[in-house]
Amino acid sequence: MSIFNYTPLSVEDNSIRLLVLKPGTYDCEIEIELFHVSLGQNESPAYEALSYVWGTTENRQNIVVRERLPPDPSNPLSESVYGDLISEGQLPVTQNLEIALRHLRRSTSHRVLWIDAICIDQQNTDERNYQVRRMGEVYQTARQVLVWLGPSDKTSPLAVQTLHTIGTDYLYDNVTHTAYSVRGSMTESLENDAIALKAKNAEWLAVRDLFEREWFTRLWVYQEIRLSKQATLLVGSLQLDWQKFTSAVWWILGYPAYQNSGLQIFDSKLMDAICGIVAGYHPTQSVEDILEQTRHRRCCDPRDRVYAILGVIQVTTHQRFSIIPDYTKSVEEVYLEFARDFVLNGNGLTLLRFVSSSKATGKLPTWVPDLSDINACGQINAAGAAGSVIGANLKSTSVKDGNLNLTGLLVDKLLHCESPLSISAQVSEIHSSIQSWEPHKPLTAPYVGGGTLEDAFVKTIFCGRVLEDCIRGHFEAPTLEYAKTAYKSGTWRTINDEPNRVFTQRLLQSVLGRKFCRTANGLIGMFPADAQVGDQVWVTLGSGHPLLLRQVEDSISKYQLLGYCYVAGIMHGESVLGQLPRGWARLPMDKNANWAYVHEDGTRTSQDPRLGTLPDGWTIEFSGGREMNPEGEPNNFWFEHAEHDSQWYDPRLSKENLLKRGVILRDITIV
Repeated sequence: MSIFNYTPLSVEDNSIRLLVLKPGTYDCEIEIELFHVSLGQNESPAYEALSYVWGTTENRQNIVVRERLPPDPSNPLSESVYGDLISEGQLPVTQNLEIALRHLRRSTSHRVLWIDAICIDQQNTDERNYQVRRMGEVYQTARQVLVWLGPSDKTSPLAVQTLHTIGTDYLYDNVTHTAYSVRGSMTESLENDAIALKAKNAEWLAVRDLFEREWFTRLWVYQEIRLSKQATLLVGSLQLDWQKFTSAVWWILGYPAYQNSGLQIFDSKLMDAICGIVAGYHPTQSVEDILEQTRHRRCCDPRDRVYAILGVIQVTTHQRFSIIPDYTKSVEEVYLEFARDFVLNGNGLTLLRFVSSSKATGKLPTWVPDLSDINACGQINAAGAAGSVIGANLKSTSVKDGNLNLTGLLVDKLLHCESPLSISAQVSEIHSSIQSWEPHKPLTAPYVGGGTLEDAFVKTIFCGRVLEDCIRGHFEAPTLEYAKTAYKSGTWRTINDEPNRVFTQRLLQSVLGRKFCRTANGLIGMFPADAQVGDQVWVTLGSGHPLLLRQVEDSISKYQLLGYCYVAGIMHGESVLGQLPRGWARLPMDKNANWAYVHEDGTRTSQDPRLGTLPDGWTIEFSGGREMNPEGEPNNFWFEHAEHDSQWYDPRLSKENLLKRGVILRDITIV
C-alpha cells in the first residue's frame, strides 16, 4: 500500500479532521477513517482529543488510513453512511502514538478522536500554521481529553491506585481552591501521623515514578489540559479521572507526603512542574503567570513558546493577541511580535521582568525576552515606582521598528557594585556575601530614601518581599520585624520551622542571580547580574518597577535594557511624588490589588494623599458605589471622563500632569 496523501482542509468552512479508530483486538493492524467537519457546528460529532508525547521519530510504525467524505450528521459512526473513498494509504506514526492507539482501540465499537499527528497534515506548512492557531479551540470543544502517559510498568498499578484513593478521600475544588479530607479517610489519618506516612514509602516511590513521565514536562500539554472540559489519565490500560488526580496532587503538595523532610521523595522542581499542570483557572491569572508556569516546559521548536500558550491566554486572561502561528517566521520575529502585542494590549511593561542577559539569541532587542531562556531570578515585589501599582500609564509607550519608546525619569547612577550571586549559590556563600554587603554606617542611621538603614537593607535583600510591602495573597512573606531578627541571629540558616522556611525561600529568590549595588545618591538595591558602575536607574511610565538601563554610545536617547531592579526608597512612587505626607501610612489589603492609606487621626482612603485633586472633567468610580467596603478595605476603582474611555490608570499620573508637577521626564528609546 502506498503512502497516504491528505486532501486539503477548507479554511472557509472552519474545517478540521476527525478520525474514527476502527475496532479490533490489541495485536491486529490499526485502521482509521478520516473525515472533515466544521468545528463548532451543531452537527459535528462528539470526539475525544488525545494529549500525549510524540516520542522519538525513529522506527516509525505504519497504520492504515482511509479518508472519506463526511458522515451523515444523524449517524456519524455508521460505516454505511460514509461517502465515497477519497484516498487511502499507509501513514507512519511514532512508536508512542502507535502503542497509544492500540490501548485506545475498542474491541467492538468505533472511537472518534482528534490526534494532532494524524489530523493535521504535518508536511503542509500552511495547514499546520492554521490548525496550530486553532488547537486551543479543538481541546476546549472536545467531549474529553485523554491524557496518555505511556504503557504501564511494574509500579504503575500501585501509583494509580494510591492517587485514586487520595483523590477520593481528599475533596478539592479547582475553582474555589477549597479542600478537606473525608472524615475517617486514609488522607485524614495520614495528615498527622508521620510514622504511618513513612510506612507507605513504596506508594510514594510509585507515585514519584509516575510523576517523572515525560508528559508532565512538555509545553503543549499545558494548554491541552487547562482548556479541557473533562479529562482522563491513561497509563496502559489503567485509568484515573483527572479531577481525582488533581485532588491527589494538591494533597501531596499541601501535606507531609511532600513537606516532611524525612521522606525526601518528591523533588521541588518536579512538584512545581506538576503544580503548573493541575492549577485550575484563576480570575486574576495574567499572561506573566502563564509564562512563569510554562518557563521550564520542554518543546522542540522555540516558536512554540508563544504558539503553545495563545489559546490558554485568550481563555483565561480574555486577551486576544493578533499573532497568527506561522512557522516560516524566525524565532526572533515571533518573540518580538509577542512582546509588542503584550505591551500594546495594556499589560504595562511587566513582561520586562523576564529579560535575561544570557539570551540564547543575540538578535533580539534588549527589551524583548528570549522566551526560550527567560530570567531565572525570583520576582521582585509588585510595586508602584511610577506612582501606581495598577492601571499602567501607557499613553506615551509605543513600539516602532522593533524599538520600545518610553517616557521616564532618570533617578540615579550606579556607583559601586558587588559580585553577583550565581543562581546555584549555596546558603553558606549567600550568608557570607550578604554580610559583606552590610553598610559601613550604623544600621540605626537614617536612610537617604526614608526610614532606617537597617529597614532599607533588609527590604533590599528581600527585593521588597516583606509582608508590609506586599499586596496580600500574591505570596507568603515574613514580616519586616521577623526578617530583621532572623537575619541578625542567623537562625534561618539552620532551623527548618515554618517562619524560617518562608524567610529562607524568599531570601534565596531575591538575591540569587542578582548583584547588590549602591548608587551615587546613596540608594541601595538588587540589580541584574551584569550591572556595571555607570548604569542608570530609571522610573518609566508604564512600569511598576525601576529599570536598569545602559546608554548606547554616542546617543543621548537610546538605551539597552539590563532588567528590573529593586531600589529601596523609590519603589512606591517616591521619585515621582515624593514621600508620604507626615502622619500618613500605606497598608496592603487582603482582598485586592489596592493599598489603603491611613492617617494617624484614623482617616482611611484608597487615594494616595500625594496625588491631590483630579484634573478637570475626571471623576473616580468605585465598585459597589462606595470607596471602602464594610471591612474597611478599598473597593476597586477606575476613572471616567465625558470625552474619554474609562481607564484604570490615574490621570494625575499622565505625562502631562507629571510635567506640571515639575517631574523631569524624558522620552527615550530601548533598542
